[in-house]
Order: sequence, then structure tokens, then C-alpha cells
Amino acid sequence: MDHTQNEREPADVGEGAEADTDIDPQLQRWEELDRRVAYRRQQLKSVIQPSDVVTLIAAVVIFYLSLAWLFISPMIKAFWPW
Repeated sequence: MDHTQNEREPADVGEGAEADTDIDPQLQRWEELDRRVAYRRQQLKSVIQPSDVVTLIAAVVIFYLSLAWLFISPMIKAFWPW
């Protein structure tokens, strides 16, 4: 048998077995970090919806046009040749 001493039990490969124990905690930390990042992204998606962004842009445009009309209309009345 090449890689196993027994069909059920993997063979000890010396340094490789020790390296597995060093990598395993690191992989667990990465998986934990990935899980936290996914959770934060899900929270952000639940807070900000695309329709909210469109509504905000529309409100800002209407506010800007209202202010522009408020300040420009007296000038139009003052200089319009009627």
C-alpha cells in the first residue's frame, strides 16, 4: 500500500502531519473571517435597498430644482420684458 498503512488509517508522513496541525487553525481563522464578512455584507444589503438609493437621488434632484427656481424666478420676473 502506498499512502496508507491500513485501508482505514492514513499513513504518517512525518513533517506533513505536523504541517496539517499548523494549517488547520489558520484555515479556521480564514473561514471565520469569511463568515463575518458575509454576515456584514448581508446586514448592509438589508439596510440599504437599491430603491432607497433611487428615492434619495430623486429627492435631491427635486430639492435642487426647487431651490434653483426659488432663487432664479425673481430674476426672471425682474428682467423679463413684459
